[in-house]
Amino acid sequence: MKLKAGVSNQLSQLQVMYIYRQALKKASKFVSQTATKILPERYEEVSEILGISAVFINDMKYRRVSDYKFDWDRIMKIKGETGIALQYSYARLCK
Repeated sequence: MKLKAGVSNQLSQLQVMYIYRQALKKASKFVSQTATKILPERYEEVSEILGISAVFINDMKYRRVSDYKFDWDRIMKIKGETGIALQYSYARLCK
């Protein structure tokens, strides 16, 4: 099926916004459940940083020519090659 010009671009923008919102929601849940020293008024800011880095690092660790399964549970882990683990390591190094 052939789509009109620009339709696929709009779909990809909608998909990106959906993934962004899901990342914020899941990172917010992660931040609120994790025993950290984050002030409650900074939860939203930290959630945004963690959510975006989690999705970005997950996307970057796979080759562009191969397909991979997008798994939120794997993306939001604190251990392994994840954006959250990277942010955690960076924070520990800055102490």
